[in-house]
Amino acid sequence: VELVFHARARREGSFGARLLDGLRRELDAGSIPVRMVWAGETAPDPDWLPAVWEVPDLAAAAARERRFSILLNDRPPPGIAASYIDSVSTDDTSGGVVAGELLHAVAPARRLAVLAGPRDDPRCLRRVEGFQSLVRKADIVWAGGWFAEDARRVAPRLVRRGYAGVFCCNDRLAEALLAAYAAAGVARPAVVGFDDAPVAEDLHLTTVAIPWKELMLGAVDIVRRRLRGETGPAASRVYAPRPVHRTTLPLRTA
Repeated sequence: VELVFHARARREGSFGARLLDGLRRELDAGSIPVRMVWAGETAPDPDWLPAVWEVPDLAAAAARERRFSILLNDRPPPGIAASYIDSVSTDDTSGGVVAGELLHAVAPARRLAVLAGPRDDPRCLRRVEGFQSLVRKADIVWAGGWFAEDARRVAPRLVRRGYAGVFCCNDRLAEALLAAYAAAGVARPAVVGFDDAPVAEDLHLTTVAIPWKELMLGAVDIVRRRLRGETGPAASRVYAPRPVHRTTLPLRTA
């Protein structure tokens, strides 16, 4: 199997880095040969089964050649290509609803907000959409990226507005928000993140946890089937995220 990852996975502590490390361990444990390719740096080898993260064009190109591939934490577009693209992903819309349920239980809906990531990332949009399906009038503040430095420029805006609860679309955004409250000397509201990255435990952050183990084992199972030569219909495996309670969210009704 050929792991084709966007260069963002090189960043320590990032989602991509965690996915890459975990997947490599599972493939190694299964004695499955692995070739690593960074998108745009090395040409993929058509003799290897590609498993791709954040490089959807590569999966689409393989499908046009009637070759199978695996999308990691993403879903294929509808159409003929989808019959050649297996995928494993988490249900971001459901995760957004989970965050809405957690915050709505402890704070009035009119005083809730979302600190969102990139406007053009479908996963971010689905998380926001899920939250808004439950908390329709929540304010949305866009950080423009997934990292703490992206959120730092907008976090003070959330502090000034005095929200009772904030859903951060990933844990790095929550990290910047909590730091902004601490810097301002203002008591933080209820905060819920998304991912359950290692930083979440360090911050005692209540978060919506991506089922990491299931994602990786699901991908390995698909790899095994395709390497055995199975040519049945492509499958999309979608795993539901779950809440992990820590101290940034009180376990009581406001």
